[in-house]
Amino acid sequence: MSRAEVVSENQGSQDRERNRQFLAVLERLKQGGMLAPQIFVEGEEGLHPAAAPELLLLACERPDVSGDALPIHLSSVSDLSLLKARDYMRETGGPGTFSDEDCFKALENLKAVAWGGDGWLPTLGGLLLFGKSPQQYVPSARVSVTRYKGGHIGRPVADKWLVQGTLFEIIEEVAYLVSQIKGYPLGSLRSFVAAIVGYRNYLLAADFVRVRIFDDRVEWECPGTLFALEEEWWDWMAGQCHVVLSAMAGRSLVEKSPAFSRDRVVQRLPGCRWWADEGRLCQILQDPNRENKPEQASEEMQSLNYRQVQALETWREKKYVTSKEYAEFNAVSIDTASRDLQDLESKGFLRSVGKRKGKGYFYL
Repeated sequence: MSRAEVVSENQGSQDRERNRQFLAVLERLKQGGMLAPQIFVEGEEGLHPAAAPELLLLACERPDVSGDALPIHLSSVSDLSLLKARDYMRETGGPGTFSDEDCFKALENLKAVAWGGDGWLPTLGGLLLFGKSPQQYVPSARVSVTRYKGGHIGRPVADKWLVQGTLFEIIEEVAYLVSQIKGYPLGSLRSFVAAIVGYRNYLLAADFVRVRIFDDRVEWECPGTLFALEEEWWDWMAGQCHVVLSAMAGRSLVEKSPAFSRDRVVQRLPGCRWWADEGRLCQILQDPNRENKPEQASEEMQSLNYRQVQALETWREKKYVTSKEYAEFNAVSIDTASRDLQDLESKGFLRSVGKRKGKGYFYL
């Protein structure tokens, strides 16, 4: 087999794997119905709300179109904070003062605004970076931070935060929280958090980033990635969030090259491990200052699937969950929900207090 044939075969394998992941994410979106309908794309009849298949097709066939440069319908330029935009422009080398006209020109160059037919509209990236209330349009642009007393989620919760705002504000707040608790360098954490919240496709991210702080490590889970860990996937993802990454590069939070250098983050934060699941990228930061042996999760805890872990976290305060609630939350059938909950019961995490479908489970 010639070198050209080998390259062609490898490329075909990569394309098939990418399409498989896209189809898996599309199915999850169809079940959960969480895709924001405000995203508009250009069609034969002009701008129209994009359905999930259109966005996936756009991501596959038009890598030159950045998803976060698409205009957000139902929004207006009044949803942008010109004060935040001016602060960014000054910090990245702009003049000391900006007129509104100059500010909009700078936002246009950054693709934070786009022409929507009847006037200027904020883009997805513009709202994430400079929005007054970004979560009004992008609910998944949040970070949940949970501090546990111990080494796994079966332990009591010491504290919990839900961080929101612009991506710049989220980066500062999350980096500060983790730095205060674990003692990591604040500057390195900023770059780490910037990579996590920046390298996301917010068109397809149906959940927010979750940070779990344990005694011996910090776990980060980032939905909305769609790709594995090979460098070409990072290159592709950089094209899907070009507006956000360009703005972050202006503040030296990420590399100015198209693809983010994971190695540099790993070097600056020792003990970092990465792995990928369909639609999610996960990282672990081991605590380099911990002298005691890390607490190991039980075999039962290690055997739980992602849906079960989410259930233990989500309904911890509510104290109970029914099969119907579990099924709707995870976009699965009642039968699948019942099997998951019965498995949690058999492992001692839940106690059944009802019978047949719709039965409730109380946490022990």
